[in-house]
Amino acid sequence: MNSPIKAHPGFKRLFSDLKKYQSELSTQWDAPVYRCVEIKWAQSDYLISGEGTRHWGSRWMQPNYCRVVHAASTEAIALKESRSAYDYYGIQKPKNNPRVSVELIAKLHRLVDLTQLKTIVDSPTISEMLDEDWGKLNDNCIESNAQALGRAIFELNYEGLIAPSSKDRRGRNLIWFPEQLGSNSQIEIVGQEKLKQFLA
Repeated sequence: MNSPIKAHPGFKRLFSDLKKYQSELSTQWDAPVYRCVEIKWAQSDYLISGEGTRHWGSRWMQPNYCRVVHAASTEAIALKESRSAYDYYGIQKPKNNPRVSVELIAKLHRLVDLTQLKTIVDSPTISEMLDEDWGKLNDNCIESNAQALGRAIFELNYEGLIAPSSKDRRGRNLIWFPEQLGSNSQIEIVGQEKLKQFLA
């Protein structure tokens, strides 16, 4: 992808709608979350840095815009999410590609819960955003609906968002922007010292 991503034409409307209802949308998260990653990305310097997603982009943020970290509400959902790249390209599960499941303590205070958006934003719907082929859109230098929404949330200085899992709609994902975290917010790797010993 050589050209920059073109801003989504609906961004200004999304930004305006979110700004209008900021006090109603803001919510908190105080519960464990999980990441399931290849061993090389389980080092604490990488695990919650968001640098990989900044470079490659994700469902909720276009590439080269900001750092973003994704985690899931359960280990099972985290594993399903971690398989998404293989599923997308039809790659069989690599036999020599072990993964590590890591629990994180997450206490965030200023988030947007996307399940509450339907009373404020009638289009795009959550289902439409979860079904988007954002990778293909980005390859054509187009920002997806979900990425436009994520960017609006970032620019309104939220810490992140809560969204249904695209791999299992019953599950929830916590997505946060590391540089936006407030002084009273917390992301902590459970068993960080043991993890370092294991990966040494």
